[in-house]
Amino acid sequence: VSLDTIPVDYVAKAIVYSALNPEKTKGRIFHLCSGPDSAMPIGELASRVSQAMGGKSPFTIPYGVFRHGLGIMARFSGERNRKALRNLPIFLNYLELPQQFSNQVSKPFFEGAGIQNLSPYAYLPTVLGYYLKSR
Repeated sequence: VSLDTIPVDYVAKAIVYSALNPEKTKGRIFHLCSGPDSAMPIGELASRVSQAMGGKSPFTIPYGVFRHGLGIMARFSGERNRKALRNLPIFLNYLELPQQFSNQVSKPFFEGAGIQNLSPYAYLPTVLGYYLKSR
């Protein structure tokens, strides 16, 4: 299973460009995604997160146990975590389905406009660095 992520600044630039150039974008559909070549496998993402955290292996719980234990975890959590745990099934449902998104139209179109879509491999270190500094 892979996770197709995209930087918000890429999405914002693509939306602004599209809004300012309706003659080029009217009636077209653009999939703003990493695409099949850049979507990161979840196992690799977990490995990179572990490396960023000093090589500490995350504590793992079998998926089924975790999924069924969400209600119990919520009972023993603060309000903020309880809210996150209530919303987590939405994301777990998403990850259960094999997903692959194509950017074969949008990537060259927006690159031609000077809007570069970075691979998650390029921006993940920055995102993780920010997270580790701010936590």
